[in-house]
Amino acid sequence: WRNIKLSVYLSLHRLIAQRLAQRIITVSASVATDLGFAQSSALRVIRNVAEAKGNERQQSNKLGEQSPLGLSHPAIVIVGRLVRVKRVDLAIQAFGILGEGTRSKATLYIIGDGELRDELEGLVANSQLRSRIRLLGFRSDAKELIAAADLLLITSDSEGIPSVLLEAVAAGTPVVSRQLPGIEETLRMFPGFPARLIPSAKPIEIAQGL
Repeated sequence: WRNIKLSVYLSLHRLIAQRLAQRIITVSASVATDLGFAQSSALRVIRNVAEAKGNERQQSNKLGEQSPLGLSHPAIVIVGRLVRVKRVDLAIQAFGILGEGTRSKATLYIIGDGELRDELEGLVANSQLRSRIRLLGFRSDAKELIAAADLLLITSDSEGIPSVLLEAVAAGTPVVSRQLPGIEETLRMFPGFPARLIPSAKPIEIAQGL
């Protein structure tokens, strides 16, 4: 019933917008396509932005070194609401495979809060690498944590142009992400940026990407 209602709402949204809206604004061309507005003459794409402060990234992070923000390096961060679409469970599973199959000494930091917090804590508790997975909850300094990390991980099922990706680009923090249209669209604007896109939701392939 919920899905039927959502489908009706979206159909009404498209119909009213296409007939009455002077402007339809999306954050990416891929979102416009998903919403059915890609061919509309009223469409304008206004992409999200992030402030770049120059190449201030520290490249000297060493194994086990502690950053001023409390990150132990190598540090992998995943940032976002703890809701189903962000698929933080995939990040935890992939990190477990990474740690089992290699000599990696990385730590995974999960930054954010939401309705799946208890479920994800249970998943971490059952991981053999639970001592190297930290749920930090909501952090007002998430941007600084992304800049201080060695890698940003994005495992979402769907994204427009995520602010965390732009923050990583601004800070020069490499990215591993699932291959999503909005993320591909963003990275095309930054040729040569260190990013790896994974065309799969399989934890083993995300682990290989990491």
